[in-house]
Amino acid sequence: MKKTYIKWSDNDLDFIRQNYDKLTDKDMSETLSKISGNSISIGMIRRQRRKLQLGRKRGRPKNTSV
Repeated sequence: MKKTYIKWSDNDLDFIRQNYDKLTDKDMSETLSKISGNSISIGMIRRQRRKLQLGRKRGRPKNTSV
């Protein structure tokens, strides 16, 4: 399996910072792949989120309506 290494631009990292709580990792990878022209996987997005210390809530969302 060939690993792809890319140099993350400031614009890419800013996109992740601004959208990590609004979009899924899959949606961010598809959008960034279109914007940058590089093939960006879901794992690459997840790794950058963790490096930037941008966490998400764990588990499934709970139904809060009564």
